Order: sequence, then C-alpha cells, then structure tokens
Amino acid sequence: MRKILGITMGDPAGVGPEITVKALQDPKVYESCKPLVVGDAAILERACGFVGAKCTIHPVADPSEGLYEHGIIDILDLGLLRPEDFAIGQVSAAAGDAAFRYVRKVIELAMDGKVDATVTNPLNKEAMNLAGHHFSGHTEIYAYYTGTEHYTMMLAHKDMRVVHVSTHVSLREACDRVKKDRVLEVIRIADKACRDMGIASPRIGVAGLNPHCGEGGLFGREEIDEITPAIEAARTAGINAQGPIPPDTIFSKALGGWYDIVVAMYHDQGHIPLKVVGFVYDREKQAWSAVEGVNITLGLPIIRTSVDHGTAFDQAGTGKANELSLKNAIEYGYILTNPRFNVFAGMRNSFLYTALGTLLAVACTYVTAYVLSRPRFKHRYWLMSLFIITWVFDAGIIPQYIIYNQFGFVNSPWVMIVPGAISTQFLIITKTFLEGIPNELEEAAVVDGASDIKILTRVFLPLSPTVLATTGLFYAVSIWNQYLIPQIYLKDDAIKTIQQVLKNVVITDGSSGTTFKNVVLDGVTLNQQNLKAAAIFIAMLPIICVYPFVQKYFKKGILIGSVKG
Repeated sequence: MRKILGITMGDPAGVGPEITVKALQDPKVYESCKPLVVGDAAILERACGFVGAKCTIHPVADPSEGLYEHGIIDILDLGLLRPEDFAIGQVSAAAGDAAFRYVRKVIELAMDGKVDATVTNPLNKEAMNLAGHHFSGHTEIYAYYTGTEHYTMMLAHKDMRVVHVSTHVSLREACDRVKKDRVLEVIRIADKACRDMGIASPRIGVAGLNPHCGEGGLFGREEIDEITPAIEAARTAGINAQGPIPPDTIFSKALGGWYDIVVAMYHDQGHIPLKVVGFVYDREKQAWSAVEGVNITLGLPIIRTSVDHGTAFDQAGTGKANELSLKNAIEYGYILTNPRFNVFAGMRNSFLYTALGTLLAVACTYVTAYVLSRPRFKHRYWLMSLFIITWVFDAGIIPQYIIYNQFGFVNSPWVMIVPGAISTQFLIITKTFLEGIPNELEEAAVVDGASDIKILTRVFLPLSPTVLATTGLFYAVSIWNQYLIPQIYLKDDAIKTIQQVLKNVVITDGSSGTTFKNVVLDGVTLNQQNLKAAAIFIAMLPIICVYPFVQKYFKKGILIGSVKG
C-alpha cells in the first residue's frame, strides 16, 4: 500500500516549487508513494511554466481527495499567495509567512494521521523571521509544534550519515552545548536511527570538538570531560560507539565504510563534509551537476525528511535548479514509512498463517474423512459428491471475493487460514487411508462402549501418523507458497506474507527505493542481487528444514490410495 507523503512547497520565491514539479515528473515516485504538495496552486502552476513541464495541477482540500497519478500533481491548496504578491528570487515577508504556514499545515496533517510522512523544501530563515515567525529552521519548528524535547538532525548522502549535537546556534554556543548528557543522547538517537533503517549492528563514530581531539587537554578538555564519558556510557548500554576521533579524519573513514553514522559536535562540522561529497559543480557547464543529500529530523513523533540545500534565489525562476536532493528526500521518506521490504515481518506472518492453517486443515480434513469413510454414515456418498463438485467446478474470483468480503476475510489474516481448511484432494487421500483400517477394530471398540470421539482418538488417530504427516506437509507447502490469495486479499503491509515481500524485492527490482540498492551491514556492502538471493533463500529455508523430519512418514503416505497388483 502506497503511503501519502506531504511535501511542502518551500519558500515560494525560491527554487522549491520548481524542483517539486521536476521531481514529480518521475513516474517512479508514484510507484512508491502518494506525493501530496502542500502550498499554493497558483505558484505551482507558474513553476510548471518555468521548468516546461506538462502536467495537471489538481487542488484538493483534504489528502483523501488526491488522485495520486503520474502526470497529475495533487496539491493541498492553502490559497495564501498569488504570483503577483511577491518578487521571485528576493527575500519577502509574504513568501516567508507562506513557507512557514506550509510547514505548520504539513505537521498538522502528519500529527492527525492524514499523511504518513513529511518532506520539506527549503525556506528562507530571514524571510520567515521578517514575517514574525522566530525560528532558526525547520528542525526547531517541528520540535516546537510536536512537543519534542529530545531531537537531532541527521544528514545522509548514500551510505554517509551524520547527526549533530547542536545545529542552528552560534559557534560559541555550540561549544558550550557539548555536554556528556547531550552527546550520549545523540549517540542513542543515532543508534536507533540506523537500526530503523535496517542496519543490525550500527557502528557509530563520535567526532571530537577540538583540533586533534584536544591533544590530551592541550587544546581543550571537552573530549576528556564530556565526550569520552558519553562514549563509555553508550558502550555500557551495548552501543558500538567509537571515539572521540579527530574531526579532520573521521569523515574520510566514514566515507570508506568504517562507520555507519558519525556524531558531529556542531552544524558545520557535519554539514561541510556531507555537502563536499553531495554537491558537485561542473566547471565546464558552469552548473551544478548534482545537489544530493537528505536532511532527516530524528526523535520526532512523525517522519520528516528534507532537501539539504537552501532556497537558491539566484536560480529561482530559471527552471535549472537540480531536483536530486528532493527526490532523495522523498525516497528516504518512503523507506522510513514503508515496511514492504521487511523480509522478517513477512516470514513471521507466513509462519503464523502456515502453522495455524495447517493445524486447522489437518484437523478438519481428518475428522471429515473419518465420517465419510464409515459405512454406518448413510449419506456419505452424497456428501462426498458435493466435495468433488467443488473440486471440479470453480465459480471464479469475483464470486469468491464477494463471499469472502461478506465473511470479513478481506484484508484479514483469517483468509489464509479458514477458507482452505478442507482440500478435496487431501480429503480423498485421508479417506482412502482410513477405509484401509480394518472394520473389526471399530466394531470391537463399539462393543466395549466407546463413543465416536473415543474411537476416533483412541483407535484411528494412533494408526494415522503417515497420512497426517503427508497431508500436513502438503497443506503447509501450499499455504507457505500461496501468492494469489494474499495478493488479492491482504492489503496492509503489516499482514503481508513472505511471498508478497519477495515480489517487491525481486519483481519491483528496487527501482522505487534504495533499500535493496546499497546496504552496508557490519562493514560489508550488499548489492541488490545478493539481497535478492538471500531473501529467496530465507523464504525457502523453513520448508527445507521441515521436510527431513517428516520424510519417513511422507514416503509411506505418498503411496496411500495407489493401485496394488
């Protein structure tokens, strides 16, 4: 199920509207999510003209009204500005106020559960403050309006990630904020963020504050008094934190794969290296060939990702601004909200459905077969013919869907357990086996006063391990490998089976996200094909492991009903 991502338009006088239009020209964005722009439709219309995009602007009053189709840009139109209300490429109180209100609205939508994640375009802090909104940036706005006390900023470019002890404060104040408790807090947030992104054992590099990490106190004591104690406390808590490491070398190591994430002590310490690798300027073309990188606010009750660049007033209105950072931010928002690639969740669900479904199916099949195999049941041939008719003739998917919907099986795990409780094929196998048990055993039990339940459990059941193992294995394999039923009826990601997850891994080919493109796990880079192969092997493993334990019964049971000469 595609998630709704609320995308703010950013400062209307900057490049935000243009890169939004350019990013949403890519059909792959719509394959992974439902993008909803929050802003002014009139401004977005003008941006389409700047970039030469042929698309339809679709204003909505609520996220539920969105069409979310490629070629149509859905926008929650706040109606705050018209193009003539401000000058493009210039600081404007009107534009700053609008940009702030876009952010307020998307936070409100996320807190109300109407959008699943938020993505922000750049705003101009000077313009926003001119409008009377005194915040130092997006991070602080989100923290204030979500009531969040413990948060931090994370920058990401491919496999290089940085979190900050402090962000939008003066350098002097930033140094004063390097305290043990805050450093430890950020280390913990960094560890959780990496785990949320699928890194099982995050390696966290902690940068020092002073040159050469203070040289044993010669250039400052922050490393000795604050940073090292925080690292030691994190290690005691089971977090793999390393450092303090000199700031002039830690980022080269992170780029080389030594660390999954770096804890920087202040804004520029983390921003500069990320932008060196993410922002690439083409000297010959005199233009930016790449403006990549994502800003993610950690610790919030909602998801927020952002571009990692400013409003670029000098490029506004030219249609030349690079949209890569916004596309990366959308992609990260999609990954953080969407568990569709969660192989282990799919395994858990499939295990549950297979175990419960097999137990129910074997029990129902055995009891029914017992009744149909007893000559004293007068209507057994008539009832058996009904089972055979349902086996031969199929009403089709549409009538099945209508019936299942009436029983509440649509988008319910029970659709994997209840409807397949009796298979005519396995019923015939079991019935044939039970008919081969001598009638004298049953007659003797009846003479001794045994009831039908006692005859079933005390006489027939102990003699039936072969048929039970055979039908149980067949049922288990059938439920585990089932694809069509869950694909039709299971829509929520939380209840999907491993087969549906594999479809996303193998067939989708990772084109909608970075999850299966470039993953670093414990220092080893796993490519897409390796991840696919691993996921497929994991899906096969349970059945492979079960088969040896029932093999001896299966060999006997498979011959049940065969013609003997």
